[in-house]
Amino acid sequence: LEVCFDQSTCRPMKTKMTHVLRALGEFALFLVVLGLYQSIFAPFGYQPFATGTEFPPLDSYSHSLKELLTLGHLGNNLVAALLLQFYLTTFCLGLKAMTNIVAGVETKQVMSDAL
Repeated sequence: LEVCFDQSTCRPMKTKMTHVLRALGEFALFLVVLGLYQSIFAPFGYQPFATGTEFPPLDSYSHSLKELLTLGHLGNNLVAALLLQFYLTTFCLGLKAMTNIVAGVETKQVMSDAL
C-alpha cells in the first residue's frame, strides 16, 4: 500500500470518515462476491468444464496443444484466473480499509483492474 502525502507539509494525509466508509463498503462488497463465487465453483473443484481427461496428471506438459486450447481447459483457466483476481482485490481492499482505520492515513488505490 502506498500512503498519500500532503505536498505542502510532506506528511501523510489523514483519512476522512467518508474514505474509511467507502473502503469498508468496497471490501464488504468484494467479500460477498468472493463468497458467492466460491460457493458456486467449489463443488466442481473450480473445474466446472469437462476437459476430456477425468484425472489430469500433475504436470501440465503431458497435454497436447490441441487439448490445452479446448473450450473446457480455457473455461477452467478463466474460472481460476477470476478466483485469483477476486482474492487479490478483496485482500488489497481489506488492507486498505485496515490501514485507513488503524493508522488513520489515506492510501492510494492498490491496483487498477478490470473488475
